[in-house]
Amino acid sequence: MFASANDIKRLSAPLQSRFRKLIIPRYTEEQFLDVAEKVLPKISPSLTRYIGAIVWKNGGDIRDVISIGKLVRKSDGPEEIELIIQTMSRYGMEKRNDDIYSRKIGSPSKLPRLYYRLY
Repeated sequence: MFASANDIKRLSAPLQSRFRKLIIPRYTEEQFLDVAEKVLPKISPSLTRYIGAIVWKNGGDIRDVISIGKLVRKSDGPEEIELIIQTMSRYGMEKRNDDIYSRKIGSPSKLPRLYYRLY
């Protein structure tokens, strides 16, 4: 069994003792941009890196790169991408708890993700 958490403080010590803790560090910006290129293969690498850079500056969640990439056409440029991001931040992304536009420094999403394996 696998489980993941951003913070283990709320888990009791007996429950924590049943898991092996693997602390996986956060991506570097360059790694994040490389992953963004891999998850958006139909978009040009320069636009993918542009999207990735914007998302990285606002919290760095690869799911946000994918969400934006689904709305981008091959003929779109930086201006259209900015418009998509503005529209998503205004209407579509506010409802998510881990919204890239409402994160604060030091929030759990800024910490390394913790993975657990029950053994």
